[in-house]
Amino acid sequence: MTVQIRMVNLLLETRGSACCQGEATRAPPVASITMHNFILYTTNESWEVVNLKEAREFSSNKKYIYVFKKLEWESLSFDLLPHPDMFTDGTIGRSQEGANLRDEDGEKRVLFGAERLIEGISGEAFITVQRTELNSPFALEVQLHVTEAVCPALSEPGLRAFLRFKTGLHVCLNRGNVDFKAPKRSTEAARHSIVSIVVDHIFLCIKESGMSLA
Repeated sequence: MTVQIRMVNLLLETRGSACCQGEATRAPPVASITMHNFILYTTNESWEVVNLKEAREFSSNKKYIYVFKKLEWESLSFDLLPHPDMFTDGTIGRSQEGANLRDEDGEKRVLFGAERLIEGISGEAFITVQRTELNSPFALEVQLHVTEAVCPALSEPGLRAFLRFKTGLHVCLNRGNVDFKAPKRSTEAARHSIVSIVVDHIFLCIKESGMSLA
């Protein structure tokens, strides 16, 4: 079975790295992901495209049910957007009045608007889903591979926003904010989940000549 979608828009919010500084809530930014020519294939364990009958043969006489999927996309763009909570930040009004706000590390706090982080990259993903004989989720493995990522022009506020987003994403992938009221089977499946991202080459352009990464 093959699913092809011409354009996919995703909005990704992470809650893992939100923190408070005085009256301010430093929530990580929201990621807007746009994918063109999104294709999802049903494959066998060797990632060869097969029909559903052949795909089910691997799970025969096994304790678990395995589902293998291959995902390809022709173009992907990644935008960082300000989190809605930032507009209720108690320090924004003071910053507009000329207050010299600084973070704990001494860096001046600059209001982050929106910024395109990645422009038009292609890639693929290999997805393995493991379910019990009763069809309950047990494990998930996702391997993302991108050959080349281009960041057109990143500002200092954009870089700091990206680092906050990355921290929030890392916490979510490690299930640091898992809902302990969720069904036990869901939390057990989370413990058996693996997500890996491999990027062969990254081209990064910095907008501000005076910016220091040290």
